[in-house]
Amino acid sequence: SEERAMQSQSSPTQEVKSPTSPQSQDPPGSADKSTKSSPASSTKGEGSGSQKPKGGGWWLHVCSEHIYGTLKKHQELRIPYERKSPQLEYRRYLVDFMGLICEKLCINIGTQHLAVYLMDHFMDSHSITDTQLHLTCLVCLQIAAKSEELDKLIPTIDTLSSFVQYAYGSHEFKRLEL
Repeated sequence: SEERAMQSQSSPTQEVKSPTSPQSQDPPGSADKSTKSSPASSTKGEGSGSQKPKGGGWWLHVCSEHIYGTLKKHQELRIPYERKSPQLEYRRYLVDFMGLICEKLCINIGTQHLAVYLMDHFMDSHSITDTQLHLTCLVCLQIAAKSEELDKLIPTIDTLSSFVQYAYGSHEFKRLEL
């Protein structure tokens, strides 16, 4: 009987939502606001004072609506990629080439995405000769790495040039970067 009493005390009387339930996995704006827990109730018993989402994605965090709104606003402010580059047929090859370099140099995926974004927009607004496509790709990667990576992980001109058998000099990298 003592064991039953302990079990009845430890079992909750309210229904607990499963982290895999459809309602708890909906992104911001799609769930009913009345089912969201308050910030105070989500941190009780956590000890550290930080507010962590329970059993789900980022959208369950207290700041999720603000984060989502900020990301959406920044995305709307981006210059649209129009795919009007005369070298568009080489894009897939250049992205693959960039991916291989990032893998060999342990450059993170965020830097690679930024480099592709920069390359797409640069190629959209410039006519680049076929012989300069690799240089464009490498310079975009270097600019992205300067923005995203730790200083020790930023590839040098010499390192990047080695991937194209030193076909371009440092002055060409610097000129295109400007």
